[in-house]
Amino acid sequence: MEAHKWYNLAAARGHRHAAAARDAVAARMTTQQISEAQQTARAWQPRATPSRIAPDSLPPVESLSGQQLVAEIQRELNRLGYEAGPVDGLMGTRSRNAIRDYQGTVGLAQDGQPTTALLARLRQTGQEPAATAPSEPEPTPARRVVLDDAFGDGDFRRNPPWTVLSGRFDIDDGGLRSIVEKPQVVTPASPTLRPERPEEIGLAMLQLILEQAGGRAPEAAPPVAAEVEFEEAARIFVHAPVDNAFRLELELASYQRPGSLEAGLFQGNQPGGGYRLVYNPGSRPGLSLVRLTADGGEVIASSEGTLDLEDGRFHTLSWTRDESGNMQVGVDGRRVLQAQDRRLRQGFQGFTLVNHGGDYNLRRVRLEH
Repeated sequence: MEAHKWYNLAAARGHRHAAAARDAVAARMTTQQISEAQQTARAWQPRATPSRIAPDSLPPVESLSGQQLVAEIQRELNRLGYEAGPVDGLMGTRSRNAIRDYQGTVGLAQDGQPTTALLARLRQTGQEPAATAPSEPEPTPARRVVLDDAFGDGDFRRNPPWTVLSGRFDIDDGGLRSIVEKPQVVTPASPTLRPERPEEIGLAMLQLILEQAGGRAPEAAPPVAAEVEFEEAARIFVHAPVDNAFRLELELASYQRPGSLEAGLFQGNQPGGGYRLVYNPGSRPGLSLVRLTADGGEVIASSEGTLDLEDGRFHTLSWTRDESGNMQVGVDGRRVLQAQDRRLRQGFQGFTLVNHGGDYNLRRVRLEH
């Protein structure tokens, strides 16, 4: 009953894993035991602690050194139930995972970094009125993870199994690595792809996926007569059935340009219809959101300006879609495009990645609904 009480209290305060744990405990309890645990939760009151003092008595965020900042973040995370470990100012796996867990709960990019902005948000969370424990177990909108692969086992062919359709993929210290040689310049045919419309290049590339999957090529795509000639694209996918509303997060590094990268969710047994994000390094727009169906392909949103990820660092790309078809895409916590599209109403069968002439590392992919 004690476990049920604490999980119930944590769920009431927004901890995204607590409700599922509470329900798992309840499955092994009698109706009488559940009722008593709920009464205990409703009667519980937090004890006053020195750590929850008046906001104006807390040290200013800007005045903290690096280790002091980490210690304050650990203190706040522990207070909110995220188990950051000892308040010692040292960043370890436990503290970083607690940061990621909190960031996921409040809708921030899950980069696991201890920043002044994070501490300010944690303190703000602490000022919000605590919710009261629910009288009865309630359904929770906690997301369910269907894919979370950091390639730590050194083999992308198992656990979960990825399928290579073309090209070559390897595992290195940065995760899943794909290198396709830079394009060679050839004599352009007529008409040429327009440099002010790089999404045309993305759609032309997407034709290859539809043709391989047995679908029709996008009628909306322009005639293809490229000024560059690419080595065969490297294509890979993994089955991970997910609902129509989803959250996708990638940790990605790009090491060269030109080229292009597609990442998206597909419908069917192999990559075909679905949504694709098309990244064009150094081009304008840098990122396009494309919808693919048997009737054709269409760019439904594009970012403003260029997007340059070729700085030797990993970047976090997050992509969400809700039940109403509202989609947002962010890079390192900054929103770069948004759109609403209700055309695709069914769920998706998996995740696909296609490298057209670049050098990319996928360190982690996480998909949930």
